[in-house]
Amino acid sequence: MKLKICGVNINLSYPLAAGVTLLLVCDTTGTVMCGLCASVMHELGHISAMKFFGTRITDIRLSVFDIGITDISKSRRSITAEIIIILSGIFVNLVLFFLSYMLYNESRFYIFRYFALANLTLGLFNALPVETLDGGEALSLILRRYFSEKAVYIITLVLSLAVIVPLGYLSVKALLNSVYNFTLLFAVLYLTGIFFKTLHFVQGDRQCIFIVHNHEK
Repeated sequence: MKLKICGVNINLSYPLAAGVTLLLVCDTTGTVMCGLCASVMHELGHISAMKFFGTRITDIRLSVFDIGITDISKSRRSITAEIIIILSGIFVNLVLFFLSYMLYNESRFYIFRYFALANLTLGLFNALPVETLDGGEALSLILRRYFSEKAVYIITLVLSLAVIVPLGYLSVKALLNSVYNFTLLFAVLYLTGIFFKTLHFVQGDRQCIFIVHNHEK
């Protein structure tokens, strides 16, 4: 599914569109809408920061497992600017959490509570030091200033496993206590999926570099 908004090409995968539509239809409490709005605000945080640093965005790809933004100015930005862009989504979620929580305390309107929790959950989740998440990407950039690519790869791999394994244990324990506590399990499955996807990509990339070096010799 292709859209064009303000000159930006947006490619939305059909599984994602179908899944979101189904969740919105079945949602009777407004929690899904709050989560969706928090996700949109998170990405707008990234895009706003990219615009601030003069990035021209041409394409945005939305799929079930990731969101890709075509960034032709990435190689020309400083590491500081790149880290600010990466962490801007988390910053927006945390700001919205505090604002929504304050509004909930004043009005006791339940939708503000759901929106606050959605932003807090999304912000903390993306702050995890797992590869491809915002926290992991920012950490990798910082580590590359002091360590080699191989060392950074090993450190991020160990940290990712150090986060995924305990969360996996907690998700199974929560599911055994109640069959309705499956949200954490879904999050762990998502992290595991992107972890192995990244691992496969990095191994393939390193193999290509090895082949090129051998060919040059």
